[in-house]
Amino acid sequence: MMSVKKQSIILGIFFIFTCFSLGFANEVIITTGEWAPYTTKKLPGKGYCSEIISNAFKHTGMKVKFRFLPWKRAEKEVREGKSFGCYPYMISAERQKEFDFSGDIAFSRGVFFYRKDKLAKKPTWNELSDLRQLRIGGVLGYWYEKEKIFEKAGIKIDYVAKDKLNVKKLEKGRVDLIILDEVQGWDIIKLTSKNAAHYDTLDKPLNESKLHIMVSRKYPNAKTILEKFNAGLSQFKKQPEYIEILKRFGLK
Repeated sequence: MMSVKKQSIILGIFFIFTCFSLGFANEVIITTGEWAPYTTKKLPGKGYCSEIISNAFKHTGMKVKFRFLPWKRAEKEVREGKSFGCYPYMISAERQKEFDFSGDIAFSRGVFFYRKDKLAKKPTWNELSDLRQLRIGGVLGYWYEKEKIFEKAGIKIDYVAKDKLNVKKLEKGRVDLIILDEVQGWDIIKLTSKNAAHYDTLDKPLNESKLHIMVSRKYPNAKTILEKFNAGLSQFKKQPEYIEILKRFGLK
């Protein structure tokens, strides 16, 4: 008959093996890139989305390890199963062919920024063509450039490589409107401009979308981890700490 001590050892080994096989023995690896304030190495909590993800994982009993990489490489590691997921991403039909997605971790609004001291009155628009008389600045590689929405509306748009370059152009009056994610835009403006009080946004957004973790289908036990994460995310959103994070980043 097996002794109580041997039974305890075997049960202990079985528990450790089970945890390891479920992917809970080690940290869950997640890749991301710089997109302040959503995700950034420059902030203590690594950004708005990172804080939410960390807290959601705490509710599951799992730990998470963030790896900051260039965006293309971060996505490549998800595709190859070296990373559980990459964030923050919008869901698209094309991406759903290859990846799964978590519940929403954030919300993004693409808006037009302008200088109140440069335009006689605040522009309004219903159709993009309503903005034809204004000089607009955008960024190469973003969805609106790929889909040519401005060109289709008969608008000549001036593209640059980075958002910060667009803010500088608006600052100097070289364009009338620029397109930025609302949260990121205010973050850039407050850090780079001495005239932040002169900036405002148009009332109608260009786009609105939920942001998620884009999850690998090759990462060990990804489906189980995703289910656990979504449950933890749902629990965390009911906590006061979640509201505190939103308020700290100027969100509702």
